Amino acid sequence: MAEHSQKGKKPKIFVVAVFMVAVGICLAVGAAVFRDDLIILYRLKGYQMIRNMIVLYCIFAVGVMVFSVIRIGRLEKRKNEEELELSRIRQDREDRNRKSEAYLSVSDKLDSSFIQSLLENKAREEWSVLDVRLFKVKEQLQEMDDCQSRLSRLLTDNGATALNSTQEVLDKVEQYLCKNVRKCLNYMGVADPHSRDDIALVGSKLDSCYQDNQEKLAQIDEFLRTVVEYLNRQGDEEAESSIDLLNMYKKTILESIAGNY
Repeated sequence: MAEHSQKGKKPKIFVVAVFMVAVGICLAVGAAVFRDDLIILYRLKGYQMIRNMIVLYCIFAVGVMVFSVIRIGRLEKRKNEEELELSRIRQDREDRNRKSEAYLSVSDKLDSSFIQSLLENKAREEWSVLDVRLFKVKEQLQEMDDCQSRLSRLLTDNGATALNSTQEVLDKVEQYLCKNVRKCLNYMGVADPHSRDDIALVGSKLDSCYQDNQEKLAQIDEFLRTVVEYLNRQGDEEAESSIDLLNMYKKTILESIAGNY
């Protein structure tokens, strides 16, 4: 409640500045209204001195007012920036909470980066006994990310927008790899990291996941080489055969992951 009540208050310097300006106005009005009386009382020279002092005071009061307005503006700007930062932090926290609540749900695309962080956490914590295997699987997802980046850069550099469908193939393979890892994470969720039988079971699942993912990565590597061959032969007589080979690779890869991406 105290914090809420402070939000609408102006800084003290602003209140002081308003008071000083009000006093300056009163003095200036008083000097003008009682000009003749002041001249009689203090003579012309004394009146001029009083008037000059009032002018200087008014200038000072206005300066304080300007300073306070600038200060208020800076404070408001800082408050707005802090509120935006707090809002961003809350949004990030909510996003992380949503992911942590259903990070393995297949109702939406699996987040490869998030799954990689889960693998690393498990390798460093409760499943450190299988850390080598977990890191090997994580490296496969990193390699898949690298393949996607290289293909995107290749197509951009060559202006090959007609081959954008090749990126969709890699996206589907990435989801296939993530779903393979998801199965292992689900086993780890119910297994006991201190049980030899459970360690053997999870280790076996990780080995199967690694082997399957490695085969898909090998296919992707060949696929990328075929894309390069096609781009290099554009304008040549052999370009048609290259696109046929590229389509064949696409079909082979998609058939190998059919129903699992």
